[in-house]
Amino acid sequence: MIRSGNWRAGLHSSKGKSSPDRMNRKSIQMSVLLGTVAVIVVTGLMMILLVKFMLPGKLLGILEEKTIAQARLVASEIANPLLTEQFFDLRIRLNDLKRSDDSIAYVFVIDAHDKVVAHTFESGFPSELRTANKMASGAKQSVKQLTTGSEHYLDVALPVLNGGIGDLHIGTFLAPVKLGVNRIVAVIVWIIIVTSAAGGIIAVILARRELRPLRELGQAIESFGRGDVVQQVLPADDNNEIGQLITVFNKMAEDIRRSHEEREHTKNFLVSLINGVNERIMVVRPDYTVLMSNKAMAQGDTSDFCYALSHQRSSPCDEEGLVCPLREILRTRQSLTVTHTHTRADGSQYVEEIAASPFMDERGELLYVIEVCRDITEKQRLHEMQAALDKRIAQQQKEESISTLAGGIAHDFNNILMGILGNAEILGMTLESRENEKMLVNNIVSSSERMADLTNQLLAYAKGGMYQPGKLSMNDAVKMALTMTQTDKYRHIETSLLLEEDLWPVHADREQIKQVMINLLTNAFEAMEHSGGCLTVQTLNEPDRPSWECVSFKHRHPAGDYVHVIVSDTGPGIPQEALQRIFEPFFTTKFIGRGLGLAAAAGIIQNHQGCISVRAGAECGAFFDLYLPKYVNKNGV
Repeated sequence: MIRSGNWRAGLHSSKGKSSPDRMNRKSIQMSVLLGTVAVIVVTGLMMILLVKFMLPGKLLGILEEKTIAQARLVASEIANPLLTEQFFDLRIRLNDLKRSDDSIAYVFVIDAHDKVVAHTFESGFPSELRTANKMASGAKQSVKQLTTGSEHYLDVALPVLNGGIGDLHIGTFLAPVKLGVNRIVAVIVWIIIVTSAAGGIIAVILARRELRPLRELGQAIESFGRGDVVQQVLPADDNNEIGQLITVFNKMAEDIRRSHEEREHTKNFLVSLINGVNERIMVVRPDYTVLMSNKAMAQGDTSDFCYALSHQRSSPCDEEGLVCPLREILRTRQSLTVTHTHTRADGSQYVEEIAASPFMDERGELLYVIEVCRDITEKQRLHEMQAALDKRIAQQQKEESISTLAGGIAHDFNNILMGILGNAEILGMTLESRENEKMLVNNIVSSSERMADLTNQLLAYAKGGMYQPGKLSMNDAVKMALTMTQTDKYRHIETSLLLEEDLWPVHADREQIKQVMINLLTNAFEAMEHSGGCLTVQTLNEPDRPSWECVSFKHRHPAGDYVHVIVSDTGPGIPQEALQRIFEPFFTTKFIGRGLGLAAAAGIIQNHQGCISVRAGAECGAFFDLYLPKYVNKNGV
């Protein structure tokens, strides 16, 4: 990995390796030496093969001709003793022949009756020789190689007086022939050894002299391989091929030196430019290895892989569930920008924006990916805070607008209703004896009271204030609301109260909180009217609750002690799309609903500095969570 300051790129070090020039020089000399020796050895081997396969035949032919000549001479000499049966003189002549020639192993004569009448064996005649080379009828001679024990013989048989009185056998040793061949082979081997040594030395001397320019050229090439482009060029002799090669190399070396100077200037400029950038930059190969990285990215790290250098991981990003820029570019061949959340060495997390661009060759193959990494943790945090603030402001403005509208309409409508209701009651008192007219007046009064109840709920949503605040037990509020809502119509629905005995009191308007509980319980009963089920109300203390944001209204609530009330049912539940709007006025999922009950409950709870939210059950039903601050008197108790 090349490092220029903190700028890095790949480079293979030659430290600790054998000199390529020296190795090449030795390789050439060794090739010349081996070539010379090989030629000599091959020539010698061919001579040995010729000696081994051709010389024995020639020698055997000479030995055969010599033995036949001797046999003919002896056959003429022994004809008379054999014919006259002077076997003693015959044996003397055979022994004289054997003693006169060391190459003769034995001599024996067989008469016409196939009987051995004379021989040169001192320990008795070997019976197997009598028939080993038996003369055919009418044959002039018979030659055959025989083996007896460990000895090899050439047996020559000739007829005496044309075979009328017997046959003469002369056996000569074959061992001298083989020994002669082996001696000739040994001489040839020594000649090969001496010739190879002398030829090798001469070849090496000539090779060193002739290869000196190539050796110098190799040294120059080695210097270029190490990056030493300032190496002086070689003197060139254009009279031979090597000189022409050196001339071409000198021109190439000069071009490379100039190109190297320009590239170094460009590289130094690029290094200074990129190291001056605050963003972290690195160039990655398709195998995840880092080719280059600037000072901001490296920071003393020597990791070879992008995922280890950029965010201290031991595996690529996509194995951690993140989008890997390199893998995506390999797939699409397009630039892209991704956002990653990484963990620093100290355990803290940060958000990084990675802009990745491909670098292709002329064939469209991906060579590198250039990644520019920017820490956007603070930017994203500010963006999220701004988005949350904008959403909270929009929600508050919406609530204030609706509250203002609802409050104004409710007050005006309530004043009108009071006039209608008062006049209707006065009219009713004047019609005591007229039942039909009085019934109509009573209907007017009843309808006016229901309309007044709606305006009160609008006023509650509009946060009209706590009219009679005081110390209140939520357990009592739950029981009162349950008594008022569990009519005969809902007796088939089970109820379960899980009320904490030492529940903290809250500071609230009793009637308003009772209205909240009535609205929540009524909704739960109505949800289970046809299917049946179980309604559960639970109360509990939550000491030291951390600060949190109310999910429904995005209001921030301070940390402290709170009373928690949970109202749940096992009905069909609330559709997901309705959960976000459940507390809006006039929004309802019922066919004849008015959409004011939960809106009024939300307004009352918020006016009491509390929080109300809704969540869907795991399988069915709904859960409403109420949080009200713990009651604290003037003395802080």
